[in-house]
Amino acid sequence: MKEIPGKLRQKRSDIKTGADTAKGQIGNIKSMILEETNQNAVLCMLREVRYLLRHYLPGKGTGTLRFSMGSPDLTGKALGAMSLLPFWARSKMVIMPDFISESFYLKGIVYITGHVRVLHVLVSGVRLIRDRNVRKLIANIRS
Repeated sequence: MKEIPGKLRQKRSDIKTGADTAKGQIGNIKSMILEETNQNAVLCMLREVRYLLRHYLPGKGTGTLRFSMGSPDLTGKALGAMSLLPFWARSKMVIMPDFISESFYLKGIVYITGHVRVLHVLVSGVRLIRDRNVRKLIANIRS
């Protein structure tokens, strides 16, 4: 019977030390976020992500898609969200919502074409490595 209180004390101390280390890590993350050089590095990374997304978005798409989200209101919301995507407007996609079905399903055949070039990834990587702020951020994260 004496083992149970000992185990509880050990678990409590483990939780306390885990919470202390988590607080320390959160403090380090806050200080890293508030530094101006790190903010510039994050902006540079976001710029490169935007560049890659612009080059890797699908070119053309065709096919049929039939779906139900389980309830008519969720199916309508999903259809509305899909209609906001510009990819669907310029493609030859046939989207058929099923408002009657009471179960979630997604069926269809979709063909997507486009070009993926490794050159864009290499260019973005070189730009990120050349940026001094990004190199400092990586060094801060590693330490």
